[in-house]
Order: sequence, then structure tokens, then C-alpha cells
Amino acid sequence: MHPLNSLPARLFLLSFDQERGRLTVGAALAPLLRAAALAELHLGGRLADTGGKARAVAATPSGDPVLDQVLALVSGSAKPRSWQHWIGYRPKSTVVAVREALVASGHIRVERRRVLGLIPTTRITLLDPGAATHVESLASEALRGAWPVEEVDLRDAAVVSLAAAANLRTVVSRADRRSYRKRLAELSARVGPVPAALRKALQAQSAGSAGGDGD
Repeated sequence: MHPLNSLPARLFLLSFDQERGRLTVGAALAPLLRAAALAELHLGGRLADTGGKARAVAATPSGDPVLDQVLALVSGSAKPRSWQHWIGYRPKSTVVAVREALVASGHIRVERRRVLGLIPTTRITLLDPGAATHVESLASEALRGAWPVEEVDLRDAAVVSLAAAANLRTVVSRADRRSYRKRLAELSARVGPVPAALRKALQAQSAGSAGGDGD
């Protein structure tokens, strides 16, 4: 699979602010990319929803290392678990896999260095801004275009729905959320259970962080 046909890769690029030269979603990035992989597997028929839980239907590799990593997690589980569980289960591994795929395809460059010789940082450079702009235009058309919701490409619908769930404002602004509330709900319903699960996972993550701050 070409990286830009992958939902996790698309959402990684959309999370990158070209003007500021950095990723914008902070702690939400890892759950967002994991949710994108789960949504891709669900739309592709490799995962099914059974009573709100993810179940592996086909454990055969897809050929995409990002998706296969997540599929192996789900298919290797001793019992079915909720979509929200898989979104929150060690999601940083998906970030690493997506980043490596985009480096290999020449879309980004990753440089690791230490600030003041002590603090490790990772600098990401977008090498193909045109690809990111193309992905952004597809998402914009899905959200704001004249096409009926049922005719929107499912991948584009997934990108918009997941971006909205993660408050990714480079895709869905606050004004968009108000103006396209009904369309966003309809797009999300077409995509399946993952966008709602992502929203719940991020709410739980935020609540956990707030609780930790109070200790």
C-alpha cells in the first residue's frame, strides 16, 4: 500500500502544521494514529465490530507494516476487547511505525538531537508539502463539498471523522464543528465505531491527566 493511501499516514501529515514546522496535536497524536489504523482495518474487512468490541476476521498480513502491527495485537488477544482499549494500548508504537513508513517513502525527514546537549528532541521536516496539501484538499472536500454524505469516499470520511474526534483543527475548525455538525455526525456514522471510541479514549486520557495533576 502506498503510504498516502493509508489513513494513519494521512492523519500524520494533517497533524503537521506547515507554517510552524511541527506536529500540532500533542498527546492526542498517538491515539489518533492508532484509531486511524483500527478504522482502516475495519473498513478493509480485517476487523469486525462485535458488541462494541474489535474482533479479527482475517489475520493474514495486509502488506502495510503499520496496519499489520495493529492487526497482530488484536488477533493475538486472548479475548475480544473494546475499540477504546486498543486505541489506548501502547499507541506510541503506531506513531513510530507511521513515521518510519513516511521516512522510507521520502515524505518526511526525522532528525534526533539534544538541546543543550541534554534534552532529546525529534525534529520532523516535511519533504513533500504537495502531498500534505493534496490530503488536506480531500478532507476539505469531504467536509465542505457538495457531494451527498453517502457518496463521499469512505477513507475521506474516516479522515474527517477521526480529525473531528481528536480536535484536529487543521482539518475541522471550531467554526466547522458548528457549521457542519449534522454532516460530521453522518460521516462518522458511515465510518463505524472507531471515531466515537477515539473521542471517549481522549476524554479518558484527559481526565487521567487532570487527576494526575491534582495528586
